[in-house]
Amino acid sequence: MGETITRRGFIRRSSLAISGALMLPDFLNASENCVIPNHSDRILILLHLAGGNDGLNTVIPYRNDHYYRARPTLAIPPEKVIKLTDHAGLHPALRSFRELYDNGYLTLLNNVGYPNPERSHVRSLTTWHTGSIDGEHITTGWIGRYIDTYFPMDQQIMAIEASGSVGHVRCGAFRRASDSQSIQPLRGSTSCRNQDLCFTEQLHRMSAGIKSGAATKVYHATLSGFDTHVCQAGLHAQLLDTYSKAVNRLVKDLKASGDFDRALIMTYSEFGRRVQENDHGGTDHGAANTLFLAGGKLRTNGCYNPVADLAQLEQGGPAHTIDFRQVYITILRHWLGVNPSILVSGNFEPLAFV
Repeated sequence: MGETITRRGFIRRSSLAISGALMLPDFLNASENCVIPNHSDRILILLHLAGGNDGLNTVIPYRNDHYYRARPTLAIPPEKVIKLTDHAGLHPALRSFRELYDNGYLTLLNNVGYPNPERSHVRSLTTWHTGSIDGEHITTGWIGRYIDTYFPMDQQIMAIEASGSVGHVRCGAFRRASDSQSIQPLRGSTSCRNQDLCFTEQLHRMSAGIKSGAATKVYHATLSGFDTHVCQAGLHAQLLDTYSKAVNRLVKDLKASGDFDRALIMTYSEFGRRVQENDHGGTDHGAANTLFLAGGKLRTNGCYNPVADLAQLEQGGPAHTIDFRQVYITILRHWLGVNPSILVSGNFEPLAFV
């Protein structure tokens, strides 16, 4: 008796998925010795706040005197903070996240970083993308290694760079050891002058691909502009507003289609900012930062760990208390259902957010 094929199953076995102008790339080829991961219907969405987001003005320690003394012009007044706990709250531009938080769809990981942090955008991003630190000469991206390792040739699995940047595919977290064309920019992506609309469109097109039933495992999108050395206040508020509204819309779209429970959205930035504001109404490169996770299957929602202790700093910024590789290990093991030890270095215990 023949196998019954559902619509989603048919699309998974086909070579493309179409949603309006959306055309997904060719499916990847990998080693014949791979093992199909558990949780095979789950997807991971990576959002990069490029430039080094100011985590202290994103998740605000509104009862911390050090914060207000160090930022006489940039600190968010307590009465404007969207209060989440007795000690932490969100920037007022993140009001779209309040609903996610109240519904248990949002986890905040504070003080995420790594030892001996880099202040160079390129070097720090290389660290985040490869999942490696000083002394480790790894050139492939952590997602590229995941796909290379865990999918056999007959599995139509891929990753999408929604910004349309070929450079992000070749040099970022998606970089693979093989020359397969299965990880590609989103076809039909075009440059636009209004990056707010660009980011919103990236996430909208992601949603279209996910809802189509395509077999894509990982998506990546970027919102630029967070390198706020000068005149930070207004720009940062605008960026956070764009980011939170776009994510909130993505969540609503995925909930409406029944896909939200199989999606995990992780937002990261290459580093945070220093605690002390500079003389130009901005902040300079720091170290550890806040990382957002959104999803319908979070085990631990809300503030996962305390906000930064600003009495003890690392290179002028909050010191890291969670290694970013712990986050990767947790996602790989508990969300994507694979063995992280062959993909990410370091002997870390997984966290408990999924």
